Amino acid sequence: MENDNQPLDLDLSGSARQRETSLEITPKVRSAMKELSGWMFFLSILMFLGAIMLLIFVAFGLNTLSQMPYANLERMDVLLVLGIAFIISSLIAYPAWCYYQFSSKTRLALTYSDAGTLEDASLWLKRFYRFSGIMLLLTIGIF
Repeated sequence: MENDNQPLDLDLSGSARQRETSLEITPKVRSAMKELSGWMFFLSILMFLGAIMLLIFVAFGLNTLSQMPYANLERMDVLLVLGIAFIISSLIAYPAWCYYQFSSKTRLALTYSDAGTLEDASLWLKRFYRFSGIMLLLTIGIF
């Protein structure tokens, strides 16, 4: 009786397996990844600042509105608006955190030629795209 539960690469020679695991990063790819990590770092800082500015503007706007004599803002109204602003700010901050982790780990991996750190960096990029996909599906589902 045959054993059908064999790995797919059972008949491959050792050199074919070795080619799969060894990846050479050329100077052109290294330069492109370094530039990419710089732009990702820049975007992450802009996104963090945007999330913080959103919270600050909402807080100051609510403070200004609550001091106007004709505004009848209840405490729950203020907390609801602040809660919504915090959720939106978190939805901005998580991708920024993923970008920041990707950029810093990529830069570290390129500096020390560490494949494990580059793998961690790619996992952070994968998390960003997974989050973006989920948000896109939720947006399409809502509308």
